[in-house]
Amino acid sequence: MNKEILNQVCNRISQAAPAVLNVKADEGELNRKAEARGGLTYPACLVDVSYAECQNMNNRAQRIKAEVSIRIAFDLEETNIPGNVTASDFRMDLLNNVHQHLQGWSAGDTFLPLNRLQTEAEQREDMLKVYKVTYGMSCIENNA
Repeated sequence: MNKEILNQVCNRISQAAPAVLNVKADEGELNRKAEARGGLTYPACLVDVSYAECQNMNNRAQRIKAEVSIRIAFDLEETNIPGNVTASDFRMDLLNNVHQHLQGWSAGDTFLPLNRLQTEAEQREDMLKVYKVTYGMSCIENNA
């Protein structure tokens, strides 16, 4: 199920925010030195899913409370900002666009609607501005 949730969230962000140049699973790229980030282009959106709580319903099914973490990274040295907006406005507009397309969205039968839990700016020493947005959701995982 984790893979299905991850892929559906990545697809939703890709469709809703074409300004995001990379949307993919978070493999820890932003924790590496710039030269070891594997060609990541910015703005980038890295997505991860974790199961915060799992409750057995029967031998094969569990009720899952999960968190979807999205890290949206911007290169502060980027000067090619579309339109006549400041870099800060561009970042805030993109964050808002992604949020508008995720808050309350569900992928059919896969999971219940996403609900934003937290947004925070990460403190970094490199030239990246990174926002982490965490959404809560729940689903039933059936291993039948």
